[in-house]
Amino acid sequence: MEIQGEYFETMELQGREYFEDLVMRSFFQDFKLSSGAYSKESCKMHDIVHDFAQFLTKNECLIVGEVHGGQRIVSGHDARHLRLMQSQDKTDFSFFPQLRSFLCKNIKIPPYLFNHLKQVRLLSLGNLENIPEEIGNLIHLRYLNVSGNFSLKELPDTVCNLYNLQTLGIQRLYSLCGLPEGIHKLKNLMHLLNRVTAEDF
Repeated sequence: MEIQGEYFETMELQGREYFEDLVMRSFFQDFKLSSGAYSKESCKMHDIVHDFAQFLTKNECLIVGEVHGGQRIVSGHDARHLRLMQSQDKTDFSFFPQLRSFLCKNIKIPPYLFNHLKQVRLLSLGNLENIPEEIGNLIHLRYLNVSGNFSLKELPDTVCNLYNLQTLGIQRLYSLCGLPEGIHKLKNLMHLLNRVTAEDF
């Protein structure tokens, strides 16, 4: 376990070095700073880099919903990354069998969603009153963010089956009563993001 911890620490340090190198080359801009040891909390891609990245990933990254007053058409069986910007009740998620990341906020999640996210690595969900137990089937998940779901009172025990999970975001969950008893099973968990969440679990 100590060796595994050293591996993740080295990997994170290497990632920070890559990031700082890209900062020096002006790939990023508009930094927001935090008071922590690692002061850069968020940033944006430079506009030119952003446009080029969009061009390279146009068949892999999809945004569904209103974007700058228009509609981005859902197409491409090879899509790897999907973001829902508004309620899409008729979206057929079986059309995206290879999704690696799925982000949505302020929309209602269809109950069958987790049947079509078997390969997902990153999952960020909003507007939840509860999380279906089927989330435990997403065994490849590395990053789970349910922050800001004010009505969410508990996480299902099946979250503890996500043995590849490295980051769990539960910030601003004012109604959360506690964490599942088996949370210690998440041996690969490195980051528990719980700012402005009840501390008396």
